[in-house]
Amino acid sequence: MLRTVTGRAAASGLVKSALPRISRPAGHTCSIAPQLRLQSQTPAAGLGFSRALHNTSVRMSQTRTESDAFGEVQVPGDRYWGAQTERSLENFRINQPQDRMPPPIVKAFGILKGAAATVNMRFGLVPKSLTGAFTDPKIGEAIQQAAKEVADGKLLDHFPLVVWQTGSGTQSNMNANEVISNRAIEILGGTMCSKRPVHPSDH
Repeated sequence: MLRTVTGRAAASGLVKSALPRISRPAGHTCSIAPQLRLQSQTPAAGLGFSRALHNTSVRMSQTRTESDAFGEVQVPGDRYWGAQTERSLENFRINQPQDRMPPPIVKAFGILKGAAATVNMRFGLVPKSLTGAFTDPKIGEAIQQAAKEVADGKLLDHFPLVVWQTGSGTQSNMNANEVISNRAIEILGGTMCSKRPVHPSDH
């Protein structure tokens, strides 16, 4: 549903629940780890793992373990982004938060992903790799709702990346995909970071 459409469906890659209720599906690498860190509006001297968001610094109270092709990575437990966004944060620690992706660009991602979901639903452009429950119209509607929240600027604090990245903007595209996917999963009552029933790359 999140694939952009230009003539035909072109792949553009593309997942909060109450954290204590998060379960770990069989065969999926995803777990919550208490970190005893507090939220604060300003970084605390001597304490690591702070996240400077668009206009605030957030200290994570919990992290969760996500995995990708490179292995496991710790992600803030109260954020919608996933492993690929977290790796970009680790690899491009450049001029935070001054050079964070501008809000209009983030909102544009929401408009783009929402439009892609609408077109794919209307014309039945569902990836062949997705079958059964993965093609339920409710999934498309949840993606549309999540994308609209991004477009309305309600999820800006879940877009922590700076403008310094690859020329194609792959990291920010995946940031949008992971946020929309996880938010859609929450809307559908699913499990955070399970990538079910909404996958950040396949939908």
